[in-house]
Amino acid sequence: MPLVGVAAGGRGGLAASSVRLAERVQGQIEEAGIGAVVLHEGASLAEALAQGRLTVLQDVTYGRYGRLEAVAASAGLPFLGTGARQAEVYDKVRLKTALLAGGASTPRHQVLDFHNLADAWPLIDLFDGPVVVKPATADLLSEGVRWFPAADPADAELRRHVERLFLTDQIVLLEELVAGTEVCAGFRSSDDGLEMFPVLTVVKDEVLFDHEVKTHQRYRFAPVTLSGRVLREIERVGRLLAAEFHVSGYWYVNAMVTADERVSVFDAGTTVGLGDKSYFPAAARLAGLTVRQLVHHQFVEPVLSLLQREHGSSMPSVQREAAR
Repeated sequence: MPLVGVAAGGRGGLAASSVRLAERVQGQIEEAGIGAVVLHEGASLAEALAQGRLTVLQDVTYGRYGRLEAVAASAGLPFLGTGARQAEVYDKVRLKTALLAGGASTPRHQVLDFHNLADAWPLIDLFDGPVVVKPATADLLSEGVRWFPAADPADAELRRHVERLFLTDQIVLLEELVAGTEVCAGFRSSDDGLEMFPVLTVVKDEVLFDHEVKTHQRYRFAPVTLSGRVLREIERVGRLLAAEFHVSGYWYVNAMVTADERVSVFDAGTTVGLGDKSYFPAAARLAGLTVRQLVHHQFVEPVLSLLQREHGSSMPSVQREAAR
């Protein structure tokens, strides 16, 4: 009988969320008649791979995107999840490069490189107003993301914060703080095309949707009225990034919509948060979907499709309706 290895783990506080998701995925795969086991990064994953008892490796880790694709290839296993190419969307420098090349808007930024800080630091004087400082590649639920009223090279606290971020990421992004309505748009990319979920705004009291706000759940997602022009641009950006990073399944884009209807994209990712206050469950409800269906479409359907291709009629068929 096929056995799906569901790899769980993550950096910092993301590990526990990954394990909860992995257990949920395991349960729904087993309900479809396929064996599944949750494997924690490290010893249990290495042991299962060494024993050669897995049929496919599915990655639901958080914060270490793209790394397990090579592990699966080394073990000769099919891989499902965020591969190395898709994981590049989490590199905010690459994300911005793709957006600008595609004619999309993104906040002005300056790259601070740990190995070239002396040359890069004076250039932050190019920014006049408030700025956001963040890790460029580490996706840790916005940990370390902070705003400053000005980009002042003489600001000791700004310098200290950048130095602290270098312990997490060798590249730090200093980004213009764009004023406007913060929105999140979710997408589902499949062989049937691109589907955009309802665009929601983030309602919060603080300036940033940062780690503190997220972990203490001092926010909510709410419907927002946007013009057709803005919605078309958000969808265009979705198609642009899906093609650039070869994204499939569920993923999201975060942007600021300015008063003159400019869509300034500052983040994107393939993580499907399933918590009570996460974006995708809120948007899915408006689209007539349940969290169970989200899990089925994102994690169970790809397993069934892959096993059908490799093992034929002996495998359960893909049933969208089965995701009750």
